[in-house]
Amino acid sequence: ESRATARARNALSAIVCLRPERANVINPITKEIVVLPAAAVAVGATVSVRTGDKIPCDGIVLEGNSTVNESSLTGESRPVHKGPSNLVSGGTINTGSTRLVIKTTATSDNSAVARLIRLVEEAQANRSETEKFVDSFAKVYTPIVVLLAFCMCTIPWAFGRETGRFWTMNGLSKCS
Repeated sequence: ESRATARARNALSAIVCLRPERANVINPITKEIVVLPAAAVAVGATVSVRTGDKIPCDGIVLEGNSTVNESSLTGESRPVHKGPSNLVSGGTINTGSTRLVIKTTATSDNSAVARLIRLVEEAQANRSETEKFVDSFAKVYTPIVVLLAFCMCTIPWAFGRETGRFWTMNGLSKCS
């Protein structure tokens, strides 16, 4: 159970790493690129995503044709082609050879990655009463059973070889 919890924690930290830190926002008046924290990008902002950059927020492609690696969110093994009017998800990576210009449709706090992180955190935090009972019961029950099995296979050997062999074989046959 602790290994499963550790794996889930590692998976969650990998998902958190998907969240981009910066965004190249295009100023609507001067058309200059301004680097802002991804959390500061507003809905409706125009963002430039160069090759190899993470897409900061969910949005719609306005300009450019490129491929986007969505494997971190969808599990898709190949990059997906994106062009004008295609939807893109925040946290995915522009792996094509051209930049994409995207109009954001959600903030980074409401992006697909953020929703995924929230769902995983909620699933880890919300354990049913049955799970809690089974965990507390197993903490007591499992060591007792292991101790009794160990005693069943070792103590009879003190009463002779035949007795030890009988109880060891009996114990092993009951386990299988």
